Amino acid sequence: MAGTLHWWRAWAFIAILFAARVIGDRYVSRVNESLLAERRKLPLQEGQPLADRILLISFMLTFAGLVAFTAL
Repeated sequence: MAGTLHWWRAWAFIAILFAARVIGDRYVSRVNESLLAERRKLPLQEGQPLADRILLISFMLTFAGLVAFTAL
């Protein structure tokens, strides 16, 4: 079943993650709208220190590699 769209456990997992995201966003928007706006910004921003940019890019590439090569 893996690798097909007929894997109901994967759909259930995606639905749970989506519901948690929607509920969390609604809660944060009621409590602190500016926090939600800050979280929606792109990770790399103008004025960010060079060390932060390098570290963030390396984390993002490492995570993408983990996702891409886990099955291997």
